[in-house]
Amino acid sequence: MRTSTILFAAVAVAIAVFATVASAGLEPADDAHAQELGKWAVEEFARERHLIGFTFNRVTAGQKAEADGGVYYYLELEATSIHARYKAVVFEKGSSRTLLSFDNIH
Repeated sequence: MRTSTILFAAVAVAIAVFATVASAGLEPADDAHAQELGKWAVEEFARERHLIGFTFNRVTAGQKAEADGGVYYYLELEATSIHARYKAVVFEKGSSRTLLSFDNIH
């Protein structure tokens, strides 16, 4: 139950931040750092789910916004798996990164 509560809180925060940031405007995030974060997001998702053979291909689109003393990255990416396109939200503050969401794009 504790894990569910934490996950729900993280998703709620991500939605609230996205709504706030979306109204403030987002900047493009299609540089080498976005590619690095996309690779990290895929590796983190695979580690959390114990997936073998799930590998990063590339970030295809991305946006970023500064908020809460850090930067939120909204990335669309390709990874090798059954479903090849995903969207990820990563929060980066200093040298710390948090994967807030990682979902299949239908």
